[in-house]
Amino acid sequence: MRKVILILFILSGIIQTARPSGGDTIRYNYINPKYYLCHYTNAPVKIDGKLTEKDWETVPWTDNFVDIFIGNKVPPPFNTRVKMLWDDKYFYFAAEMKEKDIRAVFTKRDTVICLENDIEIFLDPNGDNHEYFEYEMNALGTVWDLFLARAYRDSVNPDNGWDIEGLLTGISINGTLNKPGDTDQHWIAEIAIPWTAFEKNGRMPIPPKEYDQWRVNFLRVEWAPKIVEGRYETDKTIPCNNSVWSPHQSGGMHDPESFGIVQFTRQDRSRARIIPDPSLPARSALMQIYFAQKKFFTEHKKYASSLHELGLVPFKLEGTVISPAIGIKPFGYIASVIQTERNQKSTWHINEVSRIWRE
Repeated sequence: MRKVILILFILSGIIQTARPSGGDTIRYNYINPKYYLCHYTNAPVKIDGKLTEKDWETVPWTDNFVDIFIGNKVPPPFNTRVKMLWDDKYFYFAAEMKEKDIRAVFTKRDTVICLENDIEIFLDPNGDNHEYFEYEMNALGTVWDLFLARAYRDSVNPDNGWDIEGLLTGISINGTLNKPGDTDQHWIAEIAIPWTAFEKNGRMPIPPKEYDQWRVNFLRVEWAPKIVEGRYETDKTIPCNNSVWSPHQSGGMHDPESFGIVQFTRQDRSRARIIPDPSLPARSALMQIYFAQKKFFTEHKKYASSLHELGLVPFKLEGTVISPAIGIKPFGYIASVIQTERNQKSTWHINEVSRIWRE
């Protein structure tokens, strides 16, 4: 095993934005997720898609969804937004999707719902890029739920046999489903996922504790329609539009590090505040090392043992000391980062299958 090579970042009073010669700069804000403060409810929630309960009316919507790729600033064809609530039994979601032609065909559970218009939820409770959950639903309320041991980029077969026991869903439609010739307004999907669905692989307290943060994101898949013999069909000559709450560094949805952050609270709405995740600089550095290693392995059939070999140049960040190290293993590597935040040190790691964890 090669000796771990330690590369210390140089402290600076300012954030370096210039690109040094000789390599790509590791950016401290490579991962910059959106946040949502999820409030606790004591009142019953009827899952009917109508959102008439007082708590639904008082909690905020997320921002409207944007293109899945953070570099694409073209707005999606229709607005989408989400609300969230929780209690001791369920994690509640409400998604509103503007739509002129509301349509859905699939009726069998665990059909690949994203082959037509849908809304999707992704949850990585402990934020380690592994063991995350995917939920998809169309305007008929047909569900595809699956579990992934890790992301597709790291060679995984999803578990399509995983079903959410006790799932509750409701749909309301402002318009007419599957009726060409008129103009619809929107459809709302209301979803209650029991906390018991995450007991086996969530690796977080169930239900959440005060200040707990889960990595969560939402995807809307929108296909262009065409009308054939008086009924809707999907126009497969036009690529589908993928819009999300928290945008990704790639055009793919299965990048758990890009999921947004949902913080749970029981506090009064006037007092509760979002606490920024202090691990984001370390996570950002590690993910850039991971992608550089993935590229390096493709080209050289081995992993690099240093940032220099990867062609990476460390950044300088005020208030945070980052000390990366890369250790080669027989079948992979572990890259490690020591982060100091407010005089508290923590060590974060990533391996060749993009699992992130703290020591």
